[in-house]
Amino acid sequence: MIKIFDWYLKAPLLLDIFIGIIIIITLKFTVGNDFSKETLDNLQSLQTNLIDTSVSLAGFILAALTIIVTFKANYDSKKRPEDATSGMELFFSSKIYYDVVGVYKWAIAELIFNFIMLYAFNIWFDYFINLAHFSVVLIGLLIIVVALIRCMYIMFLVIDIEANKKKDEEKQKSQPY
Repeated sequence: MIKIFDWYLKAPLLLDIFIGIIIIITLKFTVGNDFSKETLDNLQSLQTNLIDTSVSLAGFILAALTIIVTFKANYDSKKRPEDATSGMELFFSSKIYYDVVGVYKWAIAELIFNFIMLYAFNIWFDYFINLAHFSVVLIGLLIIVVALIRCMYIMFLVIDIEANKKKDEEKQKSQPY
């Protein structure tokens, strides 16, 4: 399971779009493509909200990435992971740092792609058939959700590293020599 997730983290945009297409095909055959005027208005409103969300999340993740990279720049990276005295040192001296930066970079690229795709469809809304519009909104929503889940997963892993390091330190202090 972990190996599959590691592979997913290397090229998430392609897999996200693939999953979105599978969902759309499934919905096409189960629901059909008849949309009322009210449904189309709701799709237009949802699309506008997704555009705003994509830009906001991309900015937030970019800020988090900037903070992480700034901390790394001020850290002595010559230490080995075995010599780390805190979770932060362990994080910056191990391979995990580069994996986290990679996940964040992909999330930013994915959200910017999402913003451009949704905005382009918003401009040319009247020229697309209902199913195409629904498909774009659905894929846009999927991209936002999975990008956010990936970033949250990575953040929790980093927090767990710090917590486990502190537990190990406390355990070593409580043991007599």
